[in-house]
Amino acid sequence: MSTARRKVRSVLFGVALLAPVLGAGCAARVTTVYDATHNDWHRWDDAEREAYRRYWTQRNEAYRSYGSLSQADVDAYWNWRHNEGAAAH
Repeated sequence: MSTARRKVRSVLFGVALLAPVLGAGCAARVTTVYDATHNDWHRWDDAEREAYRRYWTQRNEAYRSYGSLSQADVDAYWNWRHNEGAAAH
C-alpha cells in the first residue's frame, strides 16, 4: 500500500472516530424564544422546559408542545412565567 493511501485512510479513520464527539456539541444548543407581550427573549433551556412542564401541571391540563400553542396560550404562559412562574425559578 502506498504512503498516500495510508495517509488518506488514517485521516478518514480519524474523522470517523471524531464525528460522534463533534456532533454531540450540536445537541447542546439553546434556543431563544421571543415573548412579544413582554418584549423580551427567553432561553429555552432545561430550566425553561422544567418551568413549562410545571405550568401545565399547575393548570391540571395535559402537556402540549410549545410549538402547537395558539398565540393566546403562548401569552398566557409568558404571563404566568413573568409572575408566579418566575418565583419558583
